Amino acid sequence: MILGIKRMSKLLCAKFLSIAMLFVYVSSYYTVYPSIGNTMLIVSIIPVLLTYWAFNLYYAIGVQLLLIAHRFVAIHILEVDYGVMMSLSTILGTCLNFVLLFTVDYLYTLNKKLKAVERKLIQQNTELIIIKNKAEESDRLKSTFIANISHEIRTPLNAIIGFSHLLVEPNIKQEEKQDFFNNIKYSGDRLMQQIDSYIEMSNLMVSQTPLLESVFSLGEVMEDLYASAMASIKVKDKACIDLFIQGELEKDEDKVMADRNKLTQILNVLIDNAIKFTNDGYVKICYKIINETELMFSVEDTGIGISPQYKEIIFDCFRQGDEGCYSRKYEGSGLGLAISKASVELLGGKIWFTSTPGKGSTFFFTIPYKPVLHKKKILDMKFLTTN
Repeated sequence: MILGIKRMSKLLCAKFLSIAMLFVYVSSYYTVYPSIGNTMLIVSIIPVLLTYWAFNLYYAIGVQLLLIAHRFVAIHILEVDYGVMMSLSTILGTCLNFVLLFTVDYLYTLNKKLKAVERKLIQQNTELIIIKNKAEESDRLKSTFIANISHEIRTPLNAIIGFSHLLVEPNIKQEEKQDFFNNIKYSGDRLMQQIDSYIEMSNLMVSQTPLLESVFSLGEVMEDLYASAMASIKVKDKACIDLFIQGELEKDEDKVMADRNKLTQILNVLIDNAIKFTNDGYVKICYKIINETELMFSVEDTGIGISPQYKEIIFDCFRQGDEGCYSRKYEGSGLGLAISKASVELLGGKIWFTSTPGKGSTFFFTIPYKPVLHKKKILDMKFLTTN
């Protein structure tokens, strides 16, 4: 009987040792996640399971082997009833097994729930960060818009008002009057361009800009762009800039179907930017057919270029090549490239650029190529087949 009690005490000690090891492992694998606040989360339940399984393996093999001699003495020499010796320890051991199993199962379930809560909170935090960034960007755009309106509208207005007052002054020479008229016209055109930019950007943002396709000649568009660009070079006193236009289309490929106003607007923005940011060198406009399905245009300059850190935001609203140096040095609302990108995408194309700071930039964009010649050929073939 004494041996049975000793064995029972050993088993109880082993069981309690297992429970102690279980909670030691559990406590060592708790951590605090900032996303959950002060909630304690079990990182892994695997050490807990290993503790329980290791104990049962120890119990099944080690303890049984060590107690063979004690059992033999107790049963065969001292004639202690085996059932009496084993019953109490077996009952208590089984109860402790159930407690361990329940504890492990509860902790495993709790771990799964807490991980689900963690994932949900991380997702919510991510969404909140996105919303916060959008709100900050919206606030920045609002402030930039107000500052931009103040500068880009008041500046030409001041010029118009100032030169208008000078025109009514007596003893003004005819040459001076003509110069004042030119400045008033330039400032008026600039003011109208700024207002058109704001309206165009607003329409593009709410998708209220329709496409008005028509048949036109690319050569004629390029001639108009060349004349406009040369006038801009003269007004901005940049006679040292050479302007080139290079087309790689045959005469029968010149007629296309597209939105002429949108195409002209995009090219005007790119050419105007190239002239604005170039002090010496050249501006080159090229256009050609690629893959027989697209027209690709490019505007190359030898200007200041674009710093790498601004390449990701250059097509955003109210952005310019290098806001730290050029945002107020060079006139402009910062809407031109944003409008151009939206217009190119509306036409079904894409826009991109390459640039080297200090050496220049090249902007490329594509639009679908819809030659009128192909339509005529199809009509001629249908006519021939009907005869």
